[in-house]
Amino acid sequence: MARTLDGAELQRLYHHIFLPPQLPQASDDATGVDLQLIDLTLAALSEIQQTHPTESAASVDSAIIAIKNLKAVNSFARGGTSEAELFRVLHGLCDGHSAPVLIH
Repeated sequence: MARTLDGAELQRLYHHIFLPPQLPQASDDATGVDLQLIDLTLAALSEIQQTHPTESAASVDSAIIAIKNLKAVNSFARGGTSEAELFRVLHGLCDGHSAPVLIH
């Protein structure tokens, strides 16, 4: 079950997803937002996988693997890249799978 987000977290997600016309004039904790976006994406993909198991199953499975790889590789504090995880993910890739990497 997904955890409940507070008002400040929802507002930061809103600013990063929808890009409203009036953006905040100061930097936010982008690392926290990045992890929340990754978790939100995984939850949405899992919901699609459970509610529509036969429609585009391979595409959804590949997307889930890619997002899990992204989360694993960028697992250090402040979203830093883990060299060991990157190595593990790249060596474990199967045909049709991907390993997105967030580079700051």
